[in-house]
This record gives sequence, structure tokens and C-alpha cells, in this order.
Amino acid sequence: MSFSFLKKQAGFTLYELLIVIGILAVISTITVLIINPTEYLRRARDSERVRDLSNISHALQLGATIASLQNKTVDYNGTYDGGCIGAADGSPDRLFVSVPSEEAAPPGGWEGLTITQAPKASIFNVDGSGWIPVNFNTIFSPQPAPLSVIPVDPINTFSSGYYYSYVCGSFALAAKLESVGLAKVAQSDGGKNPEYYEVGTALSDLPSSFPEGGAGEPSGEAPDIIAFNASQGTLAASVALTVEATGFVSGGSYQIKGWRSPAPLITDAASFFNALSDDFVLPSTNASTNLNTVITDILPEANKTYDFYLLVCNPLNLCTLSSKSTFTTGSNPPNGTITVTHGSPQVVFDYTAPNPGPGTGIGKCLSGDIPDMPPRAVKVGSQVKITRTETKSRMMIGTNFSNLVADCNIVLASTIVPDTVTKTANPNAYDPATFANKEWITALYRKVGETKIHMVVHNEYHDPNPSSDPPCEANIPIPGNPCNYFSATYAYSIDNGLSFQKMSDWQTNHDHFIVGASHLIWPADPGLPAPVFGLPMTSNILQRGSYYYMLVQEKTPAAGDFGVCVARTNNLDDPSSWRFWDGAHYSIRMNSAYDGVTSPNGCAQVSTSNIKNMVSSITYNTYLQKYVNVAGQNDGVPMPNTHCQMYYALSDDLITWTMRQPLYDVPMTGSVCAPTGLGYAYPVFIDHQELNNPSDPNFEIAGKTPFLYYVRLNSGFSSLDRDMVRHMVTFCDSAKETCF
Repeated sequence: MSFSFLKKQAGFTLYELLIVIGILAVISTITVLIINPTEYLRRARDSERVRDLSNISHALQLGATIASLQNKTVDYNGTYDGGCIGAADGSPDRLFVSVPSEEAAPPGGWEGLTITQAPKASIFNVDGSGWIPVNFNTIFSPQPAPLSVIPVDPINTFSSGYYYSYVCGSFALAAKLESVGLAKVAQSDGGKNPEYYEVGTALSDLPSSFPEGGAGEPSGEAPDIIAFNASQGTLAASVALTVEATGFVSGGSYQIKGWRSPAPLITDAASFFNALSDDFVLPSTNASTNLNTVITDILPEANKTYDFYLLVCNPLNLCTLSSKSTFTTGSNPPNGTITVTHGSPQVVFDYTAPNPGPGTGIGKCLSGDIPDMPPRAVKVGSQVKITRTETKSRMMIGTNFSNLVADCNIVLASTIVPDTVTKTANPNAYDPATFANKEWITALYRKVGETKIHMVVHNEYHDPNPSSDPPCEANIPIPGNPCNYFSATYAYSIDNGLSFQKMSDWQTNHDHFIVGASHLIWPADPGLPAPVFGLPMTSNILQRGSYYYMLVQEKTPAAGDFGVCVARTNNLDDPSSWRFWDGAHYSIRMNSAYDGVTSPNGCAQVSTSNIKNMVSSITYNTYLQKYVNVAGQNDGVPMPNTHCQMYYALSDDLITWTMRQPLYDVPMTGSVCAPTGLGYAYPVFIDHQELNNPSDPNFEIAGKTPFLYYVRLNSGFSSLDRDMVRHMVTFCDSAKETCF
């Protein structure tokens, strides 16, 4: 005999059902975002409309209740004598709308209603002068009114049809909805119009239609995104973005943000703007036609996957959000064994050589006229200029590199000439909070097609405090003082580099400030030995795509905390726009600690074990197909066997650098290797062949045979006897050719 048993089937528990419902809600949200992100933006605006009108209705009904208890009535039409629908006063019936009277005249077709608008200056007021003429303050006195402002529609134009309406008698409010998701709210509110959310005690008093169209108003439709795709840029580690949209008119804007995958959840404009950190933000752009552009060479990290989003808005801030476009960056093929050969040295500036007259020789103009920073080259008109910078900065000028002469014009003089100033002699003359003390040129940049030259200024504050701040030396002239506070600031030239000036408000708001020890004022900790901290050095500026990059050397008071940070900006005119790499994004603003807003404790130092604190020069080398960082450095071997020389390192993205390799075996002055005697400093690459390249006025590009420029100190760092020298360098990569 056989038997079969039926097991009793258990049903779902309430807990299990709630979990399933929650999962389905998440899936629904993500599906709407992926399939139709514009619907999410519409739904957000509709939610705001429903909330606004519900809050106004609640306040009006609550006011009526309070008035009834006091044997009073609510004045629904305020200063307007009559006009409430159904009143027997003979006045024309009024419809109050939220569009300001200055914005546009109302269109026709209002079923005999008189349209009433408030001026822009008072439209939000709750005292009876706002767009709803009810004095909420009087109704609820002595208690505060439940509304602090009377809200208006998120779009609020006649042309779009999206604005709020109010009628009095009893009262009613109406707002047009635009999303599919909230359509049922409008259809089930008991009003006349299924497209409008209508609320109040007299819905029948509202008109059956609300005309659209207003003279001079921009379109109420959001732009349509036709194409948004991420693809390979001109470099293996860069990205090109194709952007195309219709309905993009003058006054509109677009922004692009990208995040390492997985990106934060982007569902609408608010979440787009409020994402905690981003890798790319392109500046808002105006256009008079539809948007159709390709943005090339955005430079993220190499070998990483990124999610990109595009937000396109019209002048009314009606925005369309794209679906994400995902792209994985690459890297250039690895180099083989690289050999470097050196040509014969050529003296560009000779401190001891005679200078027959202004602009006629290669010798000093006056005592103290020395190269004391990395030489920076820029093409200006028919001339090439190379900085010769100390606390009074000058230029080497020529029509080419073979006829450079030492020009005696001072293009930048330190705000405070500190060589003879001590705090005792002039206690108000030397203030670390100004970031305008002892100044050098550290970077120049001229955009293609422009004459304005941007400058990064290296600033040093040398503290002459008395012994209460050890180990700073009391009343010692500044150059001999061991206490240094470093920062970088901004200046610019509008006369082809003949002179440079700071921002107009630098003395009051310090708006020339780019970066310093943003979380530390001076002195950081008097108990620490030899307080030397801040940003001692920056590289030149290098452009890639829409951004400008530089390396920045960072030193904090903590022993051994000395490394390299990467910074970028998309607006060289704004010193506050520089953002520093935080390890995943360019998000850190290194504010001035003196302005009361401190930044995180420094930036994320890059490839510390490989490049240590190498900052002097960066170029993109078309032969090696890499960015090249060149600077002086020691080999890391403990004293007394430390060996210093010039090194170079390679990168695809300015963030990850190869192990530094020897470039030129000469002792580097200012380090532990050559404190006295013959030494070298401040190496940079300048490729003379770029002189004839109109798209490279700043010598950002180098090839197989660039020139290595550097400063030769003939008698040690404390001596003024120093020369600017150059020689040709030839690279050979065994992965590309046979090297001997």
C-alpha cells in the first residue's frame, strides 16, 4: 500500500511582505531613474507643488477656525475692495496668481476674471502684500503665523502654464502638475481640471482652464538630451564626452559630473548637485542655439571605471538629467628601458658677467638679481620670456632661445621687502595673515588666443618673533631666520608680462590666496622644532581638457610629513577655484586658516614612496607618451651616505607615478648633499621646438630632445653667485627603438 502526504503550506508573514514591498519600491525607483530620469525631476517639482498648496490651505483653514472662535471673519481679499467670487458687491471677480507683475503680462482667455499679480519685491510676504492678499500675521496674532513665506511654483511662468492660482470667497488654490506619477492626485482631488491639483473650500469657484503664454518669457519646457556618451580621449587615461541637447537656449547651462563606479545614487537635480564629492564639474555655459559639443581630455585616474551624468537646464532652471554613461580609462603602453644622454651646458644667465645696459647682456642688473626659483617660459607676441625670480622678479627676454638677454625691468616686487625689516623695527609691516610677504614667481600661464598672463606666486613669511616663540630668532633680519610659513597666491598681467598685479580686494579679503597650511595659522605649535610648514613649492601649470593642473609640495610641522599633492582648476581667474586631490576626487579646498574656515588636515599626497617630495616641473612628453615630473631629490639612503641628484618620474594621470629614476647626477644645493660649494637646483624641461607651436605658449609639451634648464650655485646656497644653465637631453626608449 502506498501513502501520500500533503505538507501544510505556510503563508508569508507580515515582516516578509514588508521586505518584498520595500525591495519592489527600490527596484521601481531605480527603473524610473534609468528609463526616464526626466520623470524624476518632474515628480520632484509636483511633490513640491502639492506640499505648498496643502500648507497654504491648512494655514487658511486654521485661520478661519481661530477667527470663528473669536467671532471674527478672515479677510480673504486683503486690500482689494471686493473681487471675491460670489460676493454681491458688484466688483469683478479676481484670480490671484504667483507670477510677479514685472515678469510678464497675463495672457488672455480668463473667463471674465481679473488677474491680480504682486510685485517681485513682496511676492513671498505673509502680511497681505504677497501674491495671496491675506494678512496671516493679523489672523494668528499674537502667535506667529504658520507660514513664514508664501511659496510660489518651482517654475512660475505664464508661458509654461506652471504657476499657482488663488480665488477668494471661501477660498481655492490650483497648480498644474506635470509628472505621470502624480497624475492621479490631480484627477482625484474633486476639482474641475484633471491636470491641476486643486485644494480649498470652494473648488467650484476656480476657472475650468488656465491660459498659458506670456510675452517675453523663456520656454517652460526642459531641454531634451539627444546624446551623452563617454569615450576615449586623445590620451589613454583621458575621456572625451559627447553632449547634444535640443531646447538649449541663451541663459541655459549644462554641467557634467563623474564619479568612480559605483556612483552615488543620482535621481534628480538635487541629488546631482548635493553629491558629496565629484571628479568633474564643467562650468555653466551660455548658448544661443542647441547644445552640440565634444568635451575632450578630461583627466581622471588611469585604469579606473567612471560613471558620468549630464544635467542640462533652461533659463527657468527646468533641467533634464541624463542616464549615466560609463567608461573605463586606460593607460599608455609601458616604456622599456629609458636611457638619457646629455649635451654640453650653455649659460643663459651669468651673475658675474657684465651687463652693459638694460636688455643688452646676460649678467645681473643689480646685486641680488639672481634666479631663485625654477625658470618658467612663456611666449608673448614675438618674444619668449623666462623668469629670473627672487624677491624682485625679472625676465630673460628674446625673440628666440639663442638671443635671450637679462631684462632689468622688475615685473613683480615683494609686497613687503623683508631683507631689512624686523618685527621690532616695524611691528605692523609683517603679518602672516596677509599672505603677501616675501614673494617669488613660481608659475606662469597664458591661454591660447589671450594676452592676459596668469601667475602663481610663492610667498614666504619668515617670523622675526622674540624668544617667546622658539626657535625663531629675535630681531634677526628675515633671510637668516629659520622659521618659514609658505603659501601660494595669485597675480596676473594685462600688459604682456611687463608687470603683475594682485586681485583688487586682496588686502581686505585676501582673495589672492590659492593655498597654504589651510588648517594651521602661524605658529602652528611653538613647541615643535624648526617650524617650517605650508606649501614650499609648486610646479608649472599644465592644461588638459577643461582643467589646469599643478603639483604642490606640502610640508606640515609634523616630522617627516613632506610630500606632493595634485591640484586643479577650471578657472584660472579665480584663486579660490583650485581643488586638491583627496585620494579619490578633486574635492579639497585649502582655505586660509585666517579666514575662519579650516580645511581638512592637508591633501592626499601621491606616490610618496616613488617621488617623495619631487616638485619643480611637469610636462607631457610626446615621445615617452607620459607626463614627466623632474626635480632634485635624495636617494633615501641615511646620512652620511645620502646621494642627491636630479630625478624624473613618469605618469599617465599625474596621480600615480613610477619610481623616480636618475636624470642628471649633480649635487643638489639646499639639501643635505651640498650645503656648501658647487650645487644645483630647480630643474625644468623646456622644449625649444615648441617655440613654433602656436597651441603651446607655455611649453607644456616636450619631445625626445627637450632642454633641461636649472640653476647652478657656484658657492653654495647662501651665495649670490648663481647662474641659469641649460643643456639638451635626449631620451631613448628601448620599447620604441634601439638604444645605445
